[in-house]
Amino acid sequence: MRKPFGFSSMHFTRRWFGLFCMGTVIVLAVGCGIHLGAGASDVSVASVKDLGTIPTDSDILGRDGGYSAAFQGYSVWLYGDTFLAQPNAEGYTLISDSWSYTSDLDAAAGITGFQQPTDSTGSPTMVLPETPAEQAFNAAHNGNSCQQPPCGERWALWPSSVVVDPESGNALVFYALVLARPGSFNFQAIGNSLATWQSLQQLPQRPTLNPPIVVGHPDLLFTENEPNFGSAALIANGMLYVYGCGLPTSRQTSSTEVRGASTLETAVGPRRTATPSPSLPATTSSASPGTAISRNTSRSTARRSPTTS
Repeated sequence: MRKPFGFSSMHFTRRWFGLFCMGTVIVLAVGCGIHLGAGASDVSVASVKDLGTIPTDSDILGRDGGYSAAFQGYSVWLYGDTFLAQPNAEGYTLISDSWSYTSDLDAAAGITGFQQPTDSTGSPTMVLPETPAEQAFNAAHNGNSCQQPPCGERWALWPSSVVVDPESGNALVFYALVLARPGSFNFQAIGNSLATWQSLQQLPQRPTLNPPIVVGHPDLLFTENEPNFGSAALIANGMLYVYGCGLPTSRQTSSTEVRGASTLETAVGPRRTATPSPSLPATTSSASPGTAISRNTSRSTARRSPTTS
């Protein structure tokens, strides 16, 4: 019997990456765009209807992203940078993510009835928990009450695809950790990972790798030089498909299928453990007792045996 997707519990210490995701077949693919080869079925659009702007709270000036999934009876939406008309309870007018949900699952006449968790000021709250170190860094550099230059510099957690395992009911939330510096579009991606979400009444849990892949960021599964896995994802017929965009041009496009009872392996080749991020502030502690993860690698044509040092 296929076991549901999900993390095994607590601390593992093998050198390579493996999610201990309990599925049977996982595919990771690198590359963006649609390429229909010979023999591909023709696809045509029958009709298009503009349903208008999705309503939002008047306190929200705008927000990025907009990934959604059906989760625990609701249509759940995850956003990136969220701009607020008034400071929230912590004095921010910009938070790096937020979320909302609705029981309206029929989009034929538009989607309405959105709700969202709010703080004591009525402002939306974040869906991905920050580590204590990230919280302290962002508070010290908050542009509204800056205590330490460069003012406005911040750690940002940007959610992307979210998929739900039909057997366990748990959601997997892919995300990127970004260092946003002052100035227009002055972003540095640090890496990518995914969090597990068991209930709408709780926040998703970011994982913990021991030892870490990136020094100071024990939650990251992929470094800044690896594919942006989570650009798109889906689970179908016992298979988890994960797609990554933003691959450096020097790296070959690759994909893999990994079969096994207990390990999710990647297809992007071997990685060093504890890759340093030069000139970056560290975030060394986990926001919650997240899941510890080990790491394995494979390619579609051959398996590599884990090594230790």
